[in-house]
Amino acid sequence: MREFNNDLKLALGSQFKDLREGTGLSRHRMAQRLGYTYAKLSMKETGVTPINIDDLMIYGDYFNVYPSDLISIAEQTILKRRSRW
Repeated sequence: MREFNNDLKLALGSQFKDLREGTGLSRHRMAQRLGYTYAKLSMKETGVTPINIDDLMIYGDYFNVYPSDLISIAEQTILKRRSRW
């Protein structure tokens, strides 16, 4: 279970980064828009710190995506990676 939680943290962080980069925003600018510090956003995107429900709601609102969809996509990413092993 712990391994899955770590994988989920990394997959969500990567997804957050992909969403941000897809809009052409720098990490600094995105942090400002979300009310995060640069360091907080950086740690979320790189999987250093977990992404909580508040983060999912903030990102979901900003990108007009349901938080459950963000989780589902991250889970699918994990399952695809594991099926290759």
